[in-house]
Amino acid sequence: MAMSELPIQSPGLVPGSASLAGSSPGLPAAPGSELDPVRVLAALGSAWRWQIFQMMVDGQELTINGLVATMRRSYNAVHKDMDVLCAAGVVRWRLGADQRVGIFFIPEEFLRGGGVVEFGFGQFRLPSTGPVRLPKD
Repeated sequence: MAMSELPIQSPGLVPGSASLAGSSPGLPAAPGSELDPVRVLAALGSAWRWQIFQMMVDGQELTINGLVATMRRSYNAVHKDMDVLCAAGVVRWRLGADQRVGIFFIPEEFLRGGGVVEFGFGQFRLPSTGPVRLPKD
């Protein structure tokens, strides 16, 4: 089988288990597990997901419906972006008080304050300069 034909899969990850549909809200990663730098950087490589990440670096919690309104995108598009961020481990979620709405957040262990996020393999320093510019389709 040629190298280009090999399926790409992270070791130890069951396909679909890290998606919103199959994940447990807010549960931390297994002890000793580390984020895959390639998955994290690929997840943040989209202008839309980068914007969501920027909105959350100050500890802000977001909902999909809130992002739909802010970003003026479809629910399905925003849901897919959050699914990718969750699967990469960049973002986690928990159920809101009414048990019907998912609340998304960057885990506390990654936040260093002042727009700094530390993933173990590297650090992002983002300015806190107010509203984030929306990418164009």
